[in-house]
Amino acid sequence: MHTPSLYSQVLAIARSKAISTAEIAMKTRQKAISGQLRLVLAKLIQDKLLEWTIPDKPRSTKQQYRIKERGITFLQLVQKNK
Repeated sequence: MHTPSLYSQVLAIARSKAISTAEIAMKTRQKAISGQLRLVLAKLIQDKLLEWTIPDKPRSTKQQYRIKERGITFLQLVQKNK
């Protein structure tokens, strides 16, 4: 059975609502916020699939991530190709 990559897992989690890094770590069953998770989040933002809820303060403790329209399209394509 194919397990989804962390990249697509994070997108799927963010699809329903804006979510914090800590919540993402918990939902992906990580014990803490890993370096890998931080890299994936940075890549998702770079690829314009996710965005910050507070764009001018990326290090804010209230910072959350929300999926962009492009991210939703990406998820639909991934689901279609399963």
